Amino acid sequence: MGVTRQLVGRDFGFEPALVYAGSIGPLALQEDEIAKLQRLGDELARRFGLAGLWNVDFIRREHDLWPLEVNPRYSASVEVLERLSGRGLLGEHVAACESKSLSNAGGPASGRVMGKSVAYAARSGVALPGFDALIEEWNDPKCPAGILDLPRVGERIEAGQPIATVMAQGREEGEVEAVLKERVTRVRETVRG
Repeated sequence: MGVTRQLVGRDFGFEPALVYAGSIGPLALQEDEIAKLQRLGDELARRFGLAGLWNVDFIRREHDLWPLEVNPRYSASVEVLERLSGRGLLGEHVAACESKSLSNAGGPASGRVMGKSVAYAARSGVALPGFDALIEEWNDPKCPAGILDLPRVGERIEAGQPIATVMAQGREEGEVEAVLKERVTRVRETVRG
């Protein structure tokens, strides 16, 4: 369906540095990289009977791809690909699991970049009423939500726990990453002891 770049804690100044922090996509690949991933996917599906939407984490080097792990499940990065394609992919995932094949309806639309990031609490505290202002600002009823997985105002959140997920879109990866970082900072500021 597509390829995304994984964001980790160090991208946002979180501890631990390698905690999952989100995804940005689509990641543009060369034709030989796409072919290599297609061969790997075909072999994994054949050998292990994988069906539906699942993912392979890999390290991309200048002249090669190094697979790290296979996640035989619907992954967190799918949300980014759904927003880019304008399709809800859960139904396609279920249908593919039942039929053992996935429709080849194409991946994300080009020309846009989408990202998501989890905002983790820097300190223990409660979600302040100012959190509602972020929801109002970023969740226009006419557009896909810009902040998800919301806490209740007054809810206790411990240091290191997720507070909420933020989304951003733009034309370039750097632009989207900058908006995600700004939104994560603003979300983290709504939790006070």
